[in-house]
Amino acid sequence: MQGAFGEGDQWVVDQMTAWFNENPIQAGGKSYNVEIVMKDSQSDPKRAGELAGELINTDGVDILMAHATPETTVPVSQQCEANATPCITADTPWQPWVAGMGGNPGDPATAFNWTYHFFWGLEDIAAVNMEMWNAVDTNKQVAAIYSNDSDGMAFTDEKMGYPAIVGPAGFKWNNPGLYPAGTQDFSAQINAFKSSDINFRISRIPINFLR
Repeated sequence: MQGAFGEGDQWVVDQMTAWFNENPIQAGGKSYNVEIVMKDSQSDPKRAGELAGELINTDGVDILMAHATPETTVPVSQQCEANATPCITADTPWQPWVAGMGGNPGDPATAFNWTYHFFWGLEDIAAVNMEMWNAVDTNKQVAAIYSNDSDGMAFTDEKMGYPAIVGPAGFKWNNPGLYPAGTQDFSAQINAFKSSDINFRISRIPINFLR
């Protein structure tokens, strides 16, 4: 399935390829052509890592870029760190990316040498959510439904995730637990939310993204 996040990828690659054909990189008095190679991770961490290793060791790429779910950005970044290859990732909240990489923002010893990530964090999403919630008169009951993956664990983390952010702001966090990926029956979660008189729902439903 092609996710909405990936629909524009080919268009962007086509535009950049055309631009580089007319404007090769100039460095050290030489001109360098740019070839952009696309791979689809299918949001599978194992496949993402294998493809990154193939691009580095077989295709000889100079730099890797990856985006969307941690299932893609983390294993690609790990391969780049292991193989001393520059890497730029985006479109993943920084918390699950840093956690997946084994880093700690407060400890320089865990800094990375080859990977660079840019995107907003859970605190930014929560701020937008709370601004909308506060715009209406409610009982401040918030329902959360997340899958049991890197994003879900980061969003629901009691110390760094949504509970730690929205709780102090006066919202009651209602999370019936992380559901296994591929779950089709959400009746248990729905019943739990009905009994709690929920006003708001926040969720993260996993889909496959075209990289």
